[in-house]
This record gives sequence, structure tokens and C-alpha cells, in this order.
Amino acid sequence: RFHRAAGSERCNRRHRGAGFRRPCGRDRPTGATGVVAVYGLNGSVASIAGGSAAYVFAGPTQSVPVAAGQRLLASGVMLLGLSAGSPNQNFDYGICYQLGGGTLTTFQTYLTSTITATARLPFSASSVVTPGAGTYTVGMCVRNTGAAAINSNDWVNGFIMVTN
Repeated sequence: RFHRAAGSERCNRRHRGAGFRRPCGRDRPTGATGVVAVYGLNGSVASIAGGSAAYVFAGPTQSVPVAAGQRLLASGVMLLGLSAGSPNQNFDYGICYQLGGGTLTTFQTYLTSTITATARLPFSASSVVTPGAGTYTVGMCVRNTGAAAINSNDWVNGFIMVTN
């Protein structure tokens, strides 16, 4: 049984022919706790140069307007690898945001992993940040401190959600 959000009236209606119950009331909350917007992150990851002390975006990004007090929740996974014959190396990755043309900032501290030449591997991250008002560029990011380019890459799949 489902209850309406505004009271104790029960809602046991069924979708016609679907054979399952659905909750009554609003589909998404609005106002102080609501979802404002959702953006997709879907696309290919280009080669990521080695020997870098700075983060760079890996794959597509989205331009996301954020009002004061709003949060960004993001989650994504990217498939990365090295060319055959390259030695294993460490790199840092996460989800980053950038205001204007400024420095990329990670949502969380960052994640460190080892990348190999034996296979493309999935690297995922999820986090929440309250960055302040502005329009931010948001996407998956990598800091490749290793010598070799991370260049046997495939795809990013993820989302960014703006909430109150």
C-alpha cells in the first residue's frame, strides 16, 4: 500500500494492464528538497596526456547553472586503458567542476588507481558538492601523473543532478 504524501488517504490504484501498483501524489518533490534539473554525461573519452599535475576533463561535460544553496550530485563511470606494451601507472580521477575558465576542482578529495595495458577498466565516482552560485562546467576528470598517455579509452556514462 502507498499513502499520499499529504495525508493518510490510501492509494492502491493499478496501472491498467501493467499489473503493478504506483504511488499516488507527486512524482518528484518540489521546493526546498526538490530536484531542479538533471543532465546526462554520455560520450567518448579522448587520449589523456601523461606527466600532468592538473586535472583535465575526460569525456563530455555539461554547462550547469547553480543558484546559491543548491547542490550538485553527480555519478559517472569511464572506461580507460593504456596502449599495449605500456607499463602500469597510477593516476587520479573523479568528478570535477569549473567556474568560467578557472581551475578544475574535484567534488571529493579524489580517487587514485592503477591503469594497465592489459584491458580497459571501468573507473567510477559519485559525490555531492555545494559550489555556490554560478554556471559550472561539470564532468568526469583525470590527473594523469604517469609518463604514458591514457589512450585506450572508450566511453563515459553518468549524470549530474541539481537539487535544492
